[in-house]
Amino acid sequence: MTLPFDQAAEKYFTPPEESTIEAKDTVMSEDTIAELLLTKFGIDIHEDTEGNIPAPEIDEVICLAQAAISFKAGCDQAKKEFDLKFNPDYLDFQKGVEEGRQLGRREVVEWGNGKCPHKTVELADGSSVPVSCFECNKCLQNKLKEWGVE
Repeated sequence: MTLPFDQAAEKYFTPPEESTIEAKDTVMSEDTIAELLLTKFGIDIHEDTEGNIPAPEIDEVICLAQAAISFKAGCDQAKKEFDLKFNPDYLDFQKGVEEGRQLGRREVVEWGNGKCPHKTVELADGSSVPVSCFECNKCLQNKLKEWGVE
């Protein structure tokens, strides 16, 4: 009694359209189990079988079919994730995101190291020097507003 379980998985499992497959998506429905029993054993669970169902054999077939479906779902999910991560467009996008982060960091540091036009610090010799923009609340608030961060 062999069932080509890779074919069973293909027949009884349709992956969801969403990007992630959840365990509940792979559970065989009652109708699927009924179809499996009918095709494999000729047993219609909706008819009176008078106790002639070979339970251990049926349990094994159902468990193996469910395992094949779950295994296929896991393989499909891994393939989706692999294809996404190694897709050239995705890699270019990731590279662009990283470059954007670096440019943003550089902009913050350059701005922060700039001299504040609003605030100075007096030195012991009586002269004054502007503070960095990081130290001026007015500069900080203006820059946050410019960047759309409030």
